Amino acid sequence: MREFEISCGGELNGCFIIPLHDPSGSRIGDAKITDSGSRVIVPETLIAADLLYNCHRAVLSGARQVIVVQDFLDCFRVSQCGFRAVVALLGQSMSELQEIELVARFRTSVLMFSGDDAGWAFTRECVLRLVTQMSVHVAVLPSNRTPRDLSHGDLLAALRYSGISEQT
Repeated sequence: MREFEISCGGELNGCFIIPLHDPSGSRIGDAKITDSGSRVIVPETLIAADLLYNCHRAVLSGARQVIVVQDFLDCFRVSQCGFRAVVALLGQSMSELQEIELVARFRTSVLMFSGDDAGWAFTRECVLRLVTQMSVHVAVLPSNRTPRDLSHGDLLAALRYSGISEQT
């Protein structure tokens, strides 16, 4: 987690402070997340739905393929499994700005959202918007599971099944 520069504490006891960066790597603020992951606070000056979390690190990895997840915790989990080119959308939908950043910076995306009805609806929306602009793969997760719920082996298996065999 050191690579994400996460710190503990702040004004809210028992929270983690997560630095936010623009796609070029300039720090633009901090998000706060409760230790349970149930509440995320983003500065009022930023629109969370327009942020593509970890984009600057994914670009610096040199990969042309990116794994796209829904939130911070899923991004951390996928990264723990050795994948450096992973970004989080931080919302219930993909904004136009996020779509533009993904298409401009990567050739292939692997969508890895939760294995429930909401996750599948999110996957469908993203596939429909991205498929004419880049190669799109979908990692299928077990029912009602998110990337953060999966063991290292299960996460790798889901990515292999999607057609991804190398770490990005």
